Amino acid sequence: MYWYRRLELVVLTCILTAVFAAMSSILLHAASPTPRLLVVAAPTTVLRYSADGMTVPYKTQKVFDDWADGHDHMGAFAASAGGAWGRTTGFADIGVARDHAVALCQKHSKTPCYVVATMAPEGYHAYTGLVASSAFKVELLRYMSQEQFRALAVSSSGDWGRAWGYASPALAAAEALKRCQVAQLESTARGQPKTVCQLVRLTF
Repeated sequence: MYWYRRLELVVLTCILTAVFAAMSSILLHAASPTPRLLVVAAPTTVLRYSADGMTVPYKTQKVFDDWADGHDHMGAFAASAGGAWGRTTGFADIGVARDHAVALCQKHSKTPCYVVATMAPEGYHAYTGLVASSAFKVELLRYMSQEQFRALAVSSSGDWGRAWGYASPALAAAEALKRCQVAQLESTARGQPKTVCQLVRLTF
């Protein structure tokens, strides 16, 4: 029976460790103000820039056109004079989208890369905060209509986690964060930047 009691102790220790980790994560988020996710109804537009005289080079024009025409979420396009480029889409923070586009471009360029265009809801190309374009509105309204406790977690690079129908706010928050982190692991494997999942409150 001694080995059985030791097994029980090991299992109990593992359970308590997992519960403590989950509660610590929830308390950490609860201790800080919940950031706002702004759901914008304005149409998504592409805004071009001329950084240090730099515009979209001719040799990257087709790639740029595909990026500009094929998406309706937030992102950025960076390019160098030598023809290197980097593009991002599906982000929730335009600043992070810009930085990652430049980083992707710089991997393939010995000359400086600059942001030559951003994609965002009209009027929000310079917004500092989390934004969801109108493409997400129907899904988010569905989330808001759910009964019992619900939670929503988002990362600045556009990973999402939603949970509803839970018996307490803590359980809903833990599940939303878990789903967002799983989504982030998948997007990181595809080359997206690793950013922090955080619980948010919706503003329409």
